[in-house]
Order: sequence, then C-alpha cells, then structure tokens
Amino acid sequence: MSKYVFGVDVGGTTVKMGLFTVEGEVLDKWEIKTRTEDGGKNVLPDIADSIKSKLADKNLADEDIEGVGIGVPGPVKEDGTVLKCVNLGWGILNVQDELRALTGFEVKAGNDANVAALGEMWQGGGKGYSNVVMVTLGTGVGGGIILNGKMLFGVNGAGGEIGHICVDENETEICGCGNTGCLEQYTSATGVVRLATRAMASSDKKSALRDLETVTAKDVFDLAKIGDELAKAYENGDADAMIELMKDDYYELYNETWGDNFVEDQFNEDVQDMKEEVGTVKSIKIEDRSEEKYEKDEIEDVNKTLDRLNVDMKVDDCLEIDMDVEIKGSEDDADGKITYTVVKSGSRWYLVDYDLYVY
Repeated sequence: MSKYVFGVDVGGTTVKMGLFTVEGEVLDKWEIKTRTEDGGKNVLPDIADSIKSKLADKNLADEDIEGVGIGVPGPVKEDGTVLKCVNLGWGILNVQDELRALTGFEVKAGNDANVAALGEMWQGGGKGYSNVVMVTLGTGVGGGIILNGKMLFGVNGAGGEIGHICVDENETEICGCGNTGCLEQYTSATGVVRLATRAMASSDKKSALRDLETVTAKDVFDLAKIGDELAKAYENGDADAMIELMKDDYYELYNETWGDNFVEDQFNEDVQDMKEEVGTVKSIKIEDRSEEKYEKDEIEDVNKTLDRLNVDMKVDDCLEIDMDVEIKGSEDDADGKITYTVVKSGSRWYLVDYDLYVY
C-alpha cells in the first residue's frame, strides 16, 4: 500500500500545506490562515484540523500516513523545541510533541529555511549536492544550511538565522527578536515597509506612497521602478538627472527595435523638445498614479508589432502614470501634467513615451 506524508510551512500570514507521496510527488496543496492572536495558541490545532479534513477528503486512513514534516519561522532544536517564534507569538514550545499529540502521527519539525534547504537538496535546485545554503525572503529573513546532507541546527537551533545578524550598530528600533540592527529589519518585506514609513515621516518629499492607505513592500518596489525617482529628479529641478533616468531604459527598448543611430537621434530630439517645452521645473506633485491597465487587445497588438520587428521581448503589462507639475515660465507660473507610458517585460519596466500638457 502507498504511503503518504504531509508537509507544513508555517508563515506569519498563512500556513501552506501539501500532501505528498514518500517519493516526493505533490498530490495536493492548499493553505490556511495563520491565527497568531492569543500567543499563537490556535496555529497547531488549526493545522491538525486541516490534516484531518484532508484525510477525509482523500479517503485516506491513518495507517496510510507515514508522518508530518513542519517548518516554522524561528530557531528549532534537534528535538523539535522552539525557543521563540516572534512572528507567531510562541515562546518555548516543543512543536513535534504538540503536533504529534494532536494528529497521532510521527512529526519532524525544523526551522523553515532549514527544511526548505533540505527540500531543495532532495528534489530541487540543490539536488545532487550534500552541502547547500539557502536564503529565504518574506515577512522575515531566514537562512538554511545543509552540511554533509544534514541540517545545521547550532547550539540553540539558530545556526542558519542570518536574518538576525547585526548589520547596523546605530539602529535604535528593536527587532522582533529583541536585538537591534538585524538584517531582517532592512531586507525583509516588513523591513522595507518600515524604512519607507520612516523616510516619509522624516521628510516632506512627495511620493505616491503617501496616497496609499496601507503600504506594502511590493508598492515600494513597484513605485521605485516606475517613477518615484523621476519625481525626485523633477522635485529638485534637475532635468539632467531626469534625462539620465530615462536614457538607459529608452535605449534598451529602442535599440532592439530600430538600431543605434535612430535611437540616438530620436532620444536627443525628444530631450530637446522636453527642454524647450518644460523649461525649469519648480516642483512636482504626484496626485494620482493610475494603475489602470490597457485593454488586453492593445497589449496583444504591441506584442504582435514586436514579433513583426523580430524583437525578442514580450510586453506583460502597460501603465500610464499621471504627474501634475508646476512649471516656471518666463513670466508666469503655469500648471501642467506629464503623462508617462511604461511597459513591463519580465521583471523590468521600460519608459516608452511621455506627453506634456500645459494648462
């Protein structure tokens, strides 16, 4: 009779779960909400309930299950004891014993990054290697170290916890682990939001982030890619800086399309037009960054054109960004708007056009 195992990845927001064969084949995967209130007392019972529900759905008996593997976001000792999971509200807890009592199955627990590294060594990018290091980025920053095919736990289960290496001795805000200046405070998703929030609080510089009710790390990176740097250049009245920001992406897109000479001539012509029309920019106010996407058929038309021109690029998304600006003219100040058109191909955004409107 076939044997099966459950895999559980406990995160600060969701618990991701899977049903596998003992050979590692994925049979089903799902997730449940991580209930971290009341010191995270519901997390393990919720996992046990979900396992039991899946057994019923799949018509599996307890005898069909070999065991449960679980990764948690914090240091885990070899006996399955967690000393502290700051993102879950846990203090000292033996996860193996608790989940075994709730399910009746054999349980093996480890740090989430360690068990992820173990999985990569077994069936993923580290297959064929016995020494593997893995870095995980999400709500926090984790690290997993595999030496000679075995997880490196360290004395207190924190052998791979690179997220809590101190990288800034001058930091005053306290990390969830109780220390200050941890890598996780700067490079995790929560760290990125923390730094963005701090920057907005300490400066009156314009940013579209101020218009958002809730700021996420994705918001920070998306806006950095598609325009806040342009806003900074305009805000400083630095046309040359703005032109340089445009130049690389402009060249990269059009070089592949029409060749070097056309690109250089066209770019210089656009820059000259902009200088003549805009003059000195006094400030820029980002009133609205529209994320209204172009119609699907318009994106398809763009891709057909690129195919026809033998350009090895596929546009995945198009955005228009509207920026209200104040333009200092020769006599009177005038209000205007600059609309940028950007396209996304893969993980990169490219500026492809702009229009200036003076009111």
